[in-house]
Amino acid sequence: MNYKYYFIRVADKQQVDFPVCVEIDIDQKWSDILHELDKEEHRSNEYQRRLGSRTTKNPARIAKAILGPEEMYFQKELEKQLEKAMMTLTSRQQFLIEAVVVDCRKQVDVAGELSISPVAVHQQLVSALKKLRKNF
Repeated sequence: MNYKYYFIRVADKQQVDFPVCVEIDIDQKWSDILHELDKEEHRSNEYQRRLGSRTTKNPARIAKAILGPEEMYFQKELEKQLEKAMMTLTSRQQFLIEAVVVDCRKQVDVAGELSISPVAVHQQLVSALKKLRKNF
């Protein structure tokens, strides 16, 4: 039986845009095993994605689990100061910081969404971070 297997190559921790297809001739038994492994990998990746989105969306939950009372107090104070500093930014600057820094989105993707060049995104992000540091 011919079995098509798609590998996603990862180079320098960046996923390649296209899968590499390898066709191999294997028994049905091995086909079933590979299929089960693929399903398990998908379930594991899905779990990691959901877990990651839960923890990154709620860093206070992580902080509460690992910090003591004094550290929690200072954490809350820092969050208040950061919130005040964020309020000094324009809505565009806030969006850029949240998209690129908090959500770890690529500047190129954000540029496409805003219909501006990646260079413009970078320049605006640098300006926003400078303003944020100044007011923090």
